[in-house]
Amino acid sequence: MITFEHVQRHIAVFVAGIVGSFFLAVVVGKFWPPATRVVFCVSLLFWVIAMTNLAIREHRSRDTAVFSDPKEWSADELPHEFQFITRNTTLETLTSELGPHSPVADTGIIRYDLPSGGAIFIYFDPPSTFDSKVRGVQFYRDEDSVPIFPT
Repeated sequence: MITFEHVQRHIAVFVAGIVGSFFLAVVVGKFWPPATRVVFCVSLLFWVIAMTNLAIREHRSRDTAVFSDPKEWSADELPHEFQFITRNTTLETLTSELGPHSPVADTGIIRYDLPSGGAIFIYFDPPSTFDSKVRGVQFYRDEDSVPIFPT
């Protein structure tokens, strides 16, 4: 499901790429004026290709997630070491049982990387504190499935 936030994020990253390409072209143009347009076009093309790959990977990750919706998860389908998680599990309990995690910046989501290359994203009720309870879980079996920008 594509949301306004997804579209807004992709537009912001695309605009940042255009601005970055422009500034790179201006800097190169100060030293070698004939290359300004070429540098702008090549760096913009690079950025468009990278954004396309990012969008494709994000779309595929939604299709390959174990649970279609993070709120509709089942502990039985998680790897063995994560099966103790319930909706009443707190962030503090999770950290004491599983050890350190990787927080996903300003999202209330934490990430545990798996040996297979996959990952488990655990969503907490806002605001995310040590007393927050699990709101949802998303499980990706392999590295190619893991989204770059989870939501």
